[in-house]
Amino acid sequence: MIPSVTTLHGRLKMQHLRLLLAIEERGSLRQAADALTLTQPAVSKMLQDMEDLLGVSLFERHARGLRPTRFGGAATRYAKLVFADMAGLRDELVALESGKIGRVRVGAVMAPTPGLLAGVIRSLNRDHPRLEVVVQVDTSDLLVPLLERDQLDIVLGRYRGLG
Repeated sequence: MIPSVTTLHGRLKMQHLRLLLAIEERGSLRQAADALTLTQPAVSKMLQDMEDLLGVSLFERHARGLRPTRFGGAATRYAKLVFADMAGLRDELVALESGKIGRVRVGAVMAPTPGLLAGVIRSLNRDHPRLEVVVQVDTSDLLVPLLERDQLDIVLGRYRGLG
């Protein structure tokens, strides 16, 4: 019997998914164990635990190694998706960290907006096409409090200071 999603979330581990991919790629438990720097008995036990968890056989054992069953093929396909999503997550985190994607909230008084700000936004769009620039045009007395409350990232305007 196939387990519930809750059971899969709680018991299926990334190492299980790495094992699926290593077996599919290499066709042998010994080679999969080498690739994962584990012992063959540990890999055999991990595969057996995964098959017990899922309630299906994932690989057919043959004299020349292992071949995925239809269940193993499906599980392997989803393992590839998980790792592709993880790679995408990492790429997005790196891009966010570097400022190449995300959102910049700019407040500006009317005077610099048409010339200076338009040129800067064009350059940003060219160099960082996934960066969203949001501009709010208003007076300094309304924009500065938004900056102080972290509702804007930068303001082009007049600041009268603390005095």
